Amino acid sequence: MLIDPIQWDDFKKASLQWAEENCSDLLIPDLTDNLFTERIPLPHPARAVGKPSSLPSGVYHFFDFTSPKLDTNHLLLHGIPIEDAKLIAKINQHNPSLSMIGILPNQLRQVLKRVNQNDSGFEELSKELFWKGYGIWKTRKRLMSNFWKNIAPEEWKLHKGKNKTKNDHKENRKKVKKKEYPCQNPFHFLKRHCDLSQTLPTPCPCSRILKRKTSHRYLDIRDFVSIENHISLSAISSERHTTREDLVRGAHDRGKKARHQ
Repeated sequence: MLIDPIQWDDFKKASLQWAEENCSDLLIPDLTDNLFTERIPLPHPARAVGKPSSLPSGVYHFFDFTSPKLDTNHLLLHGIPIEDAKLIAKINQHNPSLSMIGILPNQLRQVLKRVNQNDSGFEELSKELFWKGYGIWKTRKRLMSNFWKNIAPEEWKLHKGKNKTKNDHKENRKKVKKKEYPCQNPFHFLKRHCDLSQTLPTPCPCSRILKRKTSHRYLDIRDFVSIENHISLSAISSERHTTREDLVRGAHDRGKKARHQ
């Protein structure tokens, strides 16, 4: 469910459409529907299923992982001379992983020399397979990097935290590590936003409902007062407001008046 998540809405729709034509008695249980609906689906798609390749018409399969290895008798039945059949059988036994990096069997060079009297095509074929293999390796590295950065949970990333100081190790020793609950729920990696299935909670956090943070918006009193009223209120408040300096000046003025009198 984490690496190959099921897009439930699309799967349910496709299943019901198929049932209309092939199996009218198909029903999706309400519990199953609720178990999927109460969870937040993951954004990444599932891995693509490789399509089985049909039997190729050629006889060379030293670069293909899925094609069957043709033996010498099979090649002889198709009219290939025995010497060529033996060479081709040895060529097909070559490790495809080596062919992906441009390392080809020596028997292939012998076959090319029989046809063209040189091995120029051997080097070109080696370079072509190397760059095609490099493209596959590059795509695989990109997909693996995306998995560990955006899909894999934090507890799977064991390489993190290796570069720790001595103080960090001391603090970790002081902390008592609690044993993790062995959760067997297939929806363990999907966050639960509501309770539709009415299932009993477990010690695992995956059975708890996700708490949404409510953003409190405080109202500003100035939004309910017009600009003119706001100006008049500020003027009145400034007139009525007396500071400590005003009180000191008033005391001095009263002292001067008392002296003159």
